[in-house]
Amino acid sequence: MKTLLTGLSKKSIVMLLMAICIVATVSSCKRKPDDPPINLQGDVQTLPYTQNFDKSFGTYITYNVAGDEVWTIDFETAKMSGYDGENNLANEDWLISSPVNITGIQNAKMVMTYIARYFNNLSSDITIQVSSDYVFKENPNTATWTEVHANLVGGYDWENFITTEIDLSNFVGQQVCVAVKYLSTAEKAGTIEVKSISIEEGKANVGDDAGELQSLPYTQLFTTSFGTYTTYDVSGSQSWMIDFQTAKMTGFVNYTNYANEDWLISSPVDLKTVTEAKMVVTYIARYFNDLNNDITFYASTNYTFNDAPSNATWTKINSSLVSGADWETFITTELDLNAFVGQEVTLAVKYLSTDEKAGTIEIRSISIEEGQATGGGGNVGEIQSLPYVQSFTNEFGTYTTQDVSGAQSWMIDFQTAKMTGFVDFVNYANEDWLISSPVNLSAQKVKATVSYIARYFNNLNSDVTFLVSTDYNIGDMPSTATWNELSTTLVAGSDWVTFSTLEIDLSAYSGSTIYFAVRYLSTDEKAGTIEIKSIAIEEGEPNNPGQGDVIFSETFASGQGDFSLVDVYMDQALSYVWMHAPDYQCMKASAFVGGSNREAESWLISPSIDLSGIRDASLSFDHAYKFTSSPENDLTVWVSTDYVSGMPSSATWTQVQIPNYPTVRIGVL
Repeated sequence: MKTLLTGLSKKSIVMLLMAICIVATVSSCKRKPDDPPINLQGDVQTLPYTQNFDKSFGTYITYNVAGDEVWTIDFETAKMSGYDGENNLANEDWLISSPVNITGIQNAKMVMTYIARYFNNLSSDITIQVSSDYVFKENPNTATWTEVHANLVGGYDWENFITTEIDLSNFVGQQVCVAVKYLSTAEKAGTIEVKSISIEEGKANVGDDAGELQSLPYTQLFTTSFGTYTTYDVSGSQSWMIDFQTAKMTGFVNYTNYANEDWLISSPVDLKTVTEAKMVVTYIARYFNDLNNDITFYASTNYTFNDAPSNATWTKINSSLVSGADWETFITTELDLNAFVGQEVTLAVKYLSTDEKAGTIEIRSISIEEGQATGGGGNVGEIQSLPYVQSFTNEFGTYTTQDVSGAQSWMIDFQTAKMTGFVDFVNYANEDWLISSPVNLSAQKVKATVSYIARYFNNLNSDVTFLVSTDYNIGDMPSTATWNELSTTLVAGSDWVTFSTLEIDLSAYSGSTIYFAVRYLSTDEKAGTIEIKSIAIEEGEPNNPGQGDVIFSETFASGQGDFSLVDVYMDQALSYVWMHAPDYQCMKASAFVGGSNREAESWLISPSIDLSGIRDASLSFDHAYKFTSSPENDLTVWVSTDYVSGMPSSATWTQVQIPNYPTVRIGVL
């Protein structure tokens, strides 16, 4: 051997060694007689037939019927998208298995693990097809394909894969190819990532039969899937998804609002055998511009399952949804379906959002049941008769809310209708309305009685007002109607336990059908909170304050209340004059600092107090002073009928004489 190698170049030696290695490698790949067969594309497969797409398509092939985009291996999945990062592009692309033999068994199923997002209509854009005459690697449109029902679910991120089982039992006894067919348009192109597909013996766990006629009671939980419901994305990039064990829809993504129209649609349900029916929805809805306009409910008698909603006729169902206070407490509302008894109907939840405002709804369950709907939901917008009483224990009932501006909304909290612009220690500007259904004031004397607590307002009787309209249409924005403000005097509360009662005279509208509204205002500087336990519109006259009745009060126990502080002049050594003294539960004024008296003029000004209709009124207040030689000059009381805000000099003031100035011991206030 040495003689043979003598004189060979280094290159020759290397090539010879490589040749020896190659021969050795090839010889080691010889199969033993008992090794399993190698599955190649097009080979007939046997069960179980599983393909992972972590590195390649394996025994599957792809076929591009239309469009420039194709199936790829990406993120260890078989991925297909008609979205190129900037534009939606029209495509038709197939992911097709090798033929598989499913003979000799009773049931067969396809198990697919995937993530699908941003589809217009997932159930039509991604379909599962089966063929017994497909010629491998040919155009799939040359073969006969049968679409099989697949209850696919839209994903909410790119981390959590979903597994869906699809029934193939109708093809038992045949040799078939299965395929995932992808469609997109220039208007909408979703993305799917398929981790694996397995064809197995066994009965598919598909839940109830989506699209088939359902009988009562018809209940769908959205814990892990949409079940017998389907979704349809009319516009916008966002879609209904299963998240937090609910059917969730939002147009708010990464702190940005997006315009959307999306439908959650039931299978048809048989209401022919009942005389009363209702729809029971358990949900949380938050951050909507106008909740009862952005979330609406519809019924159709001619909708085709999985079709576009625009191809059917829909009738709106009266509803009164309530904004949630958190993401933990679900609310249940009942909708009246009596108008649809005796028919087969499909029910739907329609979601709307804009680029300015996009709320979020999570639906835990929907149940269609026999029986009469309870609560105010079915009566929203219907003309009410006297007495018309609405408690806000667990819903708005026959009242609706309108969010004119700001991120906050009326909500049901602490068994009241609550509105605040103060969130996480920050004030936010808002205008929000709480509006009744129309009510016929058939009596000669009519009043509205409001049970409430209101605290921390800048000017309570300007920030919370009561109005009446005779030309408002339920569900419209308040600006579309004419509203007359009512004369009222609210009293600031001192705690969250004691409710005050306000009576408002509505007799001027006797004989009319009116809408009664509460309007809330806040600013970025000050945002109060109001809780309304109930509103009653009834026959009778309001009880005007009598002798000794309190019209307005403020204890200053927990702060300055609705009073405002205005410093006309303050020595630069002073950082404040008026301040709340929590130890003494009072407002305290002092211009003494650094061992010296300082010059200052500072006003503590009440909110507007309504004395209309009052014959006699008096002012009493508890006060004391120390370290002043002329209290009659240093502490004075003034009254104005034209002050609004800002410097006191902007209004006309009349001084009220204080009969005496009590003193206190040193160290005692």
